[in-house]
Formats: sequence, structure tokens, C-alpha cells
Amino acid sequence: MIAVDILITTIGRPSLEQAILSGLHQTYAACRVVVAPDGPVPAAEAMAERIGRASLCRDKEILVARPPRAFGAGNPLKHWWINSGRASPWIRTLDDDDWLPPDAIAQMMSVVTPNTVLVMAPVMTLQLLPGRPLRYRVTPGVLVHDRCGMGSAMFRTDAAQGLPLPHARGADFRFLRDLSQRGECLRVEAPLYWYRGYRTDAQRGYG
Repeated sequence: MIAVDILITTIGRPSLEQAILSGLHQTYAACRVVVAPDGPVPAAEAMAERIGRASLCRDKEILVARPPRAFGAGNPLKHWWINSGRASPWIRTLDDDDWLPPDAIAQMMSVVTPNTVLVMAPVMTLQLLPGRPLRYRVTPGVLVHDRCGMGSAMFRTDAAQGLPLPHARGADFRFLRDLSQRGECLRVEAPLYWYRGYRTDAQRGYG
């Protein structure tokens, strides 16, 4: 079974706990949760250690990956892990206030062939505002500008190495577009990433 990292970049917000738990409860056996704090973030490390001690998912590993310096944004931190030489053969990124449904990794890995470098899936954006009914929308996760992001994708690590991933508008799309040219790009129809959207600027997430 091919190993997959669920890479969570974080500044240590309380919502990190739910993100970690959604990674630990994946039905796909060969995945680990990689928590990458942006510089010294004691709260994130303590949370990962506490969940690791208490978790019933003993078949899943939680790894705290400490970068050599603070990057100040999620994409440069993701780029560091992709090119670190320590990553698993496949990577699925997860922001620290978002979630993966339990079968997300299993469904995406089920279509992978030896030539596959990228698997795309729709993203469900949830409106979670106090005192308002839950609302949602689905972004299709296709390789079109403003129609996909890192939440849409799982990718093969060696194929992604060396590709730029800056903190800039449109960087996710350009990264995925360039990656798709290095091999086979496949798609799963189910929304396999749940994004906490519709936030104010003060609430916006890290990643």
C-alpha cells in the first residue's frame, strides 16, 4: 500500500485539533498526519502530542515536522515539506481549520495508476456563521483558474518537487497545472475536502 502524508500547516489555532482528528480517522491505512508549525508554535506541538497519546487510531502516526525557520505563509511551508526528502510518496494538504471526510484518501488513492501524478476532487465550502443556518457550495476541482486549489488535490511527491509554490494569488492553480504536465491527472467526482469558508478577514485561515 502506498504511503500518504496528510500535511497540515499551522499557526496553532484551536481548530487544528479537528483537522488532526479528521486525518487520523481516514479509512486508508497507510497515511500519517504531518503537523508543520510555522516556526516555534508550542500550542500546535502540544496539541499534536496530546492527541497522539489519547487517540484510538493507533495505526496512524502523527509527525511534528519542524521547519528550519518561520515562513509566514502556508504555501512556502508546504513547498519546504514537499522538497524535504522526508515526505511520503503522496501528499494531501489540509489547512488547520478544514476537514477531510473519512474516506477521502481511500477514494483518491483508488484511482491512482503508476503514471498518475495528480488526483483532483471537488471541494465543499461550508458557511458556518453564528446564528445562521448551515449553507454550502461545491467547487468542482477542475484545472481552471479560480476553480481549484490545494484543497482539490492529492499529488505524487517526486513529481511535485522543484515546482514553485509561493504565497501569491493563483499560485495553487499554477502549481497544479504545471504538475499535471508531468504525468497523468485523474479526477474523483465526490467532494473530498470540507473547507470552512465565508469568513471575515479577521477569521481567515492559515495555509
